Amino acid sequence: MKYKLKKERKPKNIPYFSIITVFVLTFLIRLLFVLTMRNNALSIISRYTIDSIHYHEWALQIAQGNWLGNEIFFLGPFYAYFLGIIYAIFNNSVLAVQIIQSILAGLSCVFLYLITRKISNHRNGIIASIIYIFSGILMFYTGALLYVEVNIFFSLSLAYLLLQIQDNFSVKRLILTGIVFGLLIIIRPEFILLLLLLIPYFIVKVKAKPVLQFLLLLIFTLAIVSIIPLRNYKVGKDFVPFTAHSGVNFYYGNNPQTDGTWRPTYPLQQTPDITIEQLKYSSQRIDGNLVKSSEASNYWMKKGLDFIKENPVRYIKLLGRKLLLFINGYEIPSNFYFYQTRDDSVILKIAFISFALILPCAILGIALSFKKWKDYYLIHAFVFIYLVSSLVFYVLSRLRAPVIPFLVIFAVLFIKELWLRFKDRKFKKVLVLIILAGLLYGTTQLNLINKHEFDTQGYIQKGNIYQSIRNFPQSVDAYNKALALESDNAVTRYSLLQSFISMNRPQQAQAELQKILNLAVTNPKNQIYAHLAQARFSIAQRDFIRAAQEFEQAVLINPHDAETQYLLGAVYITLGRTNQALKQIQKTLELNPNHADAQRALQMLEPNIQK
Repeated sequence: MKYKLKKERKPKNIPYFSIITVFVLTFLIRLLFVLTMRNNALSIISRYTIDSIHYHEWALQIAQGNWLGNEIFFLGPFYAYFLGIIYAIFNNSVLAVQIIQSILAGLSCVFLYLITRKISNHRNGIIASIIYIFSGILMFYTGALLYVEVNIFFSLSLAYLLLQIQDNFSVKRLILTGIVFGLLIIIRPEFILLLLLLIPYFIVKVKAKPVLQFLLLLIFTLAIVSIIPLRNYKVGKDFVPFTAHSGVNFYYGNNPQTDGTWRPTYPLQQTPDITIEQLKYSSQRIDGNLVKSSEASNYWMKKGLDFIKENPVRYIKLLGRKLLLFINGYEIPSNFYFYQTRDDSVILKIAFISFALILPCAILGIALSFKKWKDYYLIHAFVFIYLVSSLVFYVLSRLRAPVIPFLVIFAVLFIKELWLRFKDRKFKKVLVLIILAGLLYGTTQLNLINKHEFDTQGYIQKGNIYQSIRNFPQSVDAYNKALALESDNAVTRYSLLQSFISMNRPQQAQAELQKILNLAVTNPKNQIYAHLAQARFSIAQRDFIRAAQEFEQAVLINPHDAETQYLLGAVYITLGRTNQALKQIQKTLELNPNHADAQRALQMLEPNIQK
């Protein structure tokens, strides 16, 4: 069955009213969302959000004037500097970050409108904007301290600028495009692949001096990107093109334990409460020796490639699984949990348009767009890169979210064509398209992962965050929701015990301790939580000798957990064992140099040791 796209009338004048309306609506709805989330776990800085807390602590150093840093970048640097500048201006305000990200969301929606309008027409641009505004997952990431919002902004702004290059030659525009392109590559290094994909685009679509324009864009883009390897070499005397965790990231997505998502992977992660500092520590120690960042990255990259070479059939199946995960409707969490946040937000519930609703329309829109592939080539390229990134590494909601605006462009194309078929009273064709969309929607609903496990993790994290700000009633409520899903989870019961102790409920704390001890008998993996729980309960009972003994056992089981090392050191301080305390605090800071409590303890201990 063949479908012909209706010829679109290309817009000429800039509709300022539409642009302002799109921006204001997007910004105000996002702003209302972040303001209503002020006391929610989403807006609280916590060590339980791994990447977010690392970027926050890094940004604080930048805000204090440490712009160059003293070690090779482990995570992508752009977001840390973005936060650092905002912190320096607005006194370390998380709300200021969220408001600025709301502004970026408004600008992104404007770019989406302009892109869709240029490729198609004004009406389609408005429809795309409405979908963007009411996309729940995109709204969610506006409030999160992650680079998702800036990733979306630079992706859409680059696509818009590249479309403008078609019309005429402008060195100023090329410089701006090169800067935006370079920054996007710094945010998402896989976008260096777009340089290759742009060659056909410049040949087919760019009218004025395509070769010269491409070469200038290449120069300006690489000039921005080169800042990172040059800076890395200056501070670390080691050639690392982007970040030191590139190889680690590849191995996380390609190893015998992977399921296509980001999962704790031995030996990189040897503790449930992983931090970036611990990951950095474990990834750079090869066979017990500390190696250069480039050597460590190459080592883990090689391990991932070896897994692929030695297991070709298994790898093909893994690629198939990643593809299915990429098109799956479930938002696989990392750092922040969408579904647990939505429970607390009326606005997020109103933003009902999900990835699962967009994708079927987008796939059919992609099929329709091949009739006009030259017009849609650039949008295809962006979707392709985000898909390839997930296949090469792993699938997570925060990594997939930036592709949604580009899928929206195709989804709108399908919706428009569906409406035209309906207007033409071609009801059989309409029915066929609806059935195809329904079948594709069913594909997005495949049960590929343990949602139950992620929901449990989400409630545990929410409880931990509330516990960290001493909001114990809400932490208990979150832990109980987690236990309703998984009653034999020792991690949850250990956290619940801590809240009961802080609320001065010794009987309930003791009841949780007994349950944890029972879980340790049935499952040896829970022994560490039995020791930790007994230690915490002993501290509450002022039995510091017993607490030290239990923490010592926990450290023997897992010597890589900075928090346990610190807690043992703190008990030694209480017992007056200064030398032992100093050793533990130093070990804590070796595992996590940014551990604030350990830093303060070290300042207190060192004068006493010198005496």
